[in-house]
Amino acid sequence: MSLRKEYTMTLSNKPFHKTRQLLIDVMSDLLRVASIEDITIKVLVQQAGITRSTFYTYYQDKYALFEDLIDQCTRQIYYALRYVPARVTPSQVRKSVYDNIWQVLSTLYSNKHIFTQIGPDIRTRMLEKEIHAFKPVLLQQLNHLDIDPKMNKDIFVAFYLSGIISAYQHWITTDYAMPIEELCEQLTNLSMTFYTEYLTKE
Repeated sequence: MSLRKEYTMTLSNKPFHKTRQLLIDVMSDLLRVASIEDITIKVLVQQAGITRSTFYTYYQDKYALFEDLIDQCTRQIYYALRYVPARVTPSQVRKSVYDNIWQVLSTLYSNKHIFTQIGPDIRTRMLEKEIHAFKPVLLQQLNHLDIDPKMNKDIFVAFYLSGIISAYQHWITTDYAMPIEELCEQLTNLSMTFYTEYLTKE
């Protein structure tokens, strides 16, 4: 499926409005049973219980509405990320890493009807934007760990985040083929290879 050429991933700065949110929710519900190409303005306004002119008060077309929906999804990814506490035991770090990955995977899975509607390039930009926004938190955490001073922390974090983004992207591309519990366990184990060496042993 291809969206219109002028479609972009620009974050919206429009103020919250209940009608706008209603339209976003209706679009999300419709995408569970139809593609973005099949959804019409007529169906959107009927489902939302508003007039066509009211729709155009908020959106130029359905793609602008779809962009707002994607915007909300990307923010959910960011809010799903959690800080992994430093100076704790490896088992506590592992639990934090597991919970973190679980939250992101759950967000991706609950929005699968949206993510599968867009191409891999846009999905990658979405994931990169929100997950890389978490980079300063990881860098701050590394400052609390007994990490080898010769290791470049920026490279360390970039390598880790790129890997985790690729894993999430692969999961979506393969239509969520691997059970979420199994993927979460595997990504946690892989993530711990980055942490364990620099943590005080129990």
